[in-house]
Amino acid sequence: MHSAYVYSYPHKLAYGPLDPPVELAPLWQREPRQQLFLYWHIPFCEMRCGFCNLFTSIERKAEPMAEYLQALRRQANQLATIVSPCQVSGLAIGGGTPTQLPSDQLESLLDGILQWPRQLGGDFSVESSPATATPEKLFLLRQAGVTRLSLGVQSFVEAEVQAVHRRQRNSLVNQALSNIRGQGFEVVNIDLMVGLPGQTVSSLRRSLQSALDWQPEELYLYPLYVRPLTRLYGEHNGCDDGDLYRSGRDFLQEHGYEQVSLRMFRRRGGPGGCEYADPQRPMLGLGCGARSYTRELHYSTPYAVGSSGVRRILRAYKDTQDFGQAHFGYRLDEEERRRRIAVLSLLSEQGLDISAFPEFLSLLQPGEAEGGRLTSLGLERADQIGPRFFSARVQQAVLAGARE
Repeated sequence: MHSAYVYSYPHKLAYGPLDPPVELAPLWQREPRQQLFLYWHIPFCEMRCGFCNLFTSIERKAEPMAEYLQALRRQANQLATIVSPCQVSGLAIGGGTPTQLPSDQLESLLDGILQWPRQLGGDFSVESSPATATPEKLFLLRQAGVTRLSLGVQSFVEAEVQAVHRRQRNSLVNQALSNIRGQGFEVVNIDLMVGLPGQTVSSLRRSLQSALDWQPEELYLYPLYVRPLTRLYGEHNGCDDGDLYRSGRDFLQEHGYEQVSLRMFRRRGGPGGCEYADPQRPMLGLGCGARSYTRELHYSTPYAVGSSGVRRILRAYKDTQDFGQAHFGYRLDEEERRRRIAVLSLLSEQGLDISAFPEFLSLLQPGEAEGGRLTSLGLERADQIGPRFFSARVQQAVLAGARE
């Protein structure tokens, strides 16, 4: 099951320096902004898990986080003017771990977010960890209108989470879930992993049952991929056991969950979540490491996994006074836009309109899709199917980015 995790297109490793830089004001004024998805990135965690290759930093001191929020506030204020008028129809705060922020800083961040014009009924999702899902912080999130709380657990088998360099006790996890349920979030999601060191069908099912005891509206089951520069690299080969994944999938389906994508399972009859998957919908990313998607350009700050690279990029972000240009990203031509719509539609619930994209039928193998939607076999192979849609240009850029 080794492959590229495709949740957007082009892949982030395809991004590179933009020469010349792109002025954001005219770029965004050409975008439809009445259905804007707004993403805020908080790149701080209490620890770096052994599998993590995200743009994040271990940070426990309040002062560096406060300095980061000052830069984030400058960027948000400038971009609010650039994209005005707009309506935010979906919100997410990710990372990192947003709830790693001290309570007063989290409250300040939420106050700033609530200044943006929002449509009634829009989803608002926040990621948290067991150690930081305290009653005080969860109350702030709920008061701010957060509808979905996602908790990264990975496993309820303590030996398995310890094997991926994660310090976590089940007592802490269960207390966090009790705190979360006590606040009445509309959607609670639990993240678990398949392919952890020492994991068996029996231990995976025990972990899944422990999660289902909390009746989450959603559950994500992530195959473990081991990437360069992560702590697990060289220690463990990652998830290549399809039988283990299928056992977890079957268990969830037997217990009242429908499969939405390779990773996402939703309780039948429950509310939907806050997953960005609409290739026609612009997304504005704020914060160091956040990505923004327009029809013409995808852009972000530079990307790093190693601690020295992350520190360097964070310093540059904190020192930035003018956020009016994009310096790092990927320009999309008409072919890339069609590929983006095709891959994201196919990998989401809506499915692919085959009549509009006949040239992509040859990329699918027998049994992987039916009527423009992935079959059970196709969902299982989603991480192999996605890269087949990469253009030669993106493939070359991803290979170059992976070597840097």
